[in-house]
Amino acid sequence: MIRVLGLGSPFGDDRIGWAAAEAAGRADAGLDVRLCAHAGEVLCALLSPVDRIIVVDGMRSGAAPGTWRRISPEMLRAQGAALSSHSTDLSQALAMIEALDAAHAPVTVFAVEVDKTGPLDVMTSALVAAVPQVVEAILAEAQAVISMRLPSGSSTTLSD
Repeated sequence: MIRVLGLGSPFGDDRIGWAAAEAAGRADAGLDVRLCAHAGEVLCALLSPVDRIIVVDGMRSGAAPGTWRRISPEMLRAQGAALSSHSTDLSQALAMIEALDAAHAPVTVFAVEVDKTGPLDVMTSALVAAVPQVVEAILAEAQAVISMRLPSGSSTTLSD
């Protein structure tokens, strides 16, 4: 099973993780989509037995809003809170899991540069435009994971 973990909140651009995860789930019902706003939810979602975890979250790196990139857990550890748009970030959750020596699935992160994240803000047009691009990357990542699991000569789609 492939879990897509959308991190964020209902506020402005911080909703990007939720929006992309929800859209990926609509595009392929075979994905296990979870939306998380709190550290405890993130930890539980990371510790569940799945084959791969694909995380989508907002970041603040100084890039143009809507810019997105694939980030490794190692990069998160190196840059940590500098990339996060949350007070408790994904790198802290992964560090806690590693400190506990807890098993977890491989993690892939898609981080999208955010701008306005206040309680009265709506998602900006740059972030709305980034959603289909991030969804395409999520689906490609999931398909790559499935392809690695298949015996030679087999084929399938995500929702099989």
